[in-house]
Amino acid sequence: MSSHRYNIETGRHGASKRGDILNRICYQCSTNDKQVLANLKELPFFYPIIEDEYHVLRTCTLYEDLRHKLSDDAKTCIFSDLNRAFEEVHLIREIAKFLTKIHERRF
Repeated sequence: MSSHRYNIETGRHGASKRGDILNRICYQCSTNDKQVLANLKELPFFYPIIEDEYHVLRTCTLYEDLRHKLSDDAKTCIFSDLNRAFEEVHLIREIAKFLTKIHERRF
């Protein structure tokens, strides 16, 4: 079981949700108009913005102000070399605080 409640996880649980990609989109970065989304889903080139871990960390507009407050070292780590976050104590602390703030804002 996952340790978060982002749509990438909650949108895939349950038989009625599993096959519908609309249950996994980021409602902050996409429209939340269900009818518009249903119509767009019928198009062959529909690629919705999925609320996955990378989206939350790197691009979701809901957390843009929090990303701007990160040190340059932490930003580089998040955007280029996420594995490095587990090697340096100062990065672990800073990114952990960042993730806590994201979680508090979202839930």
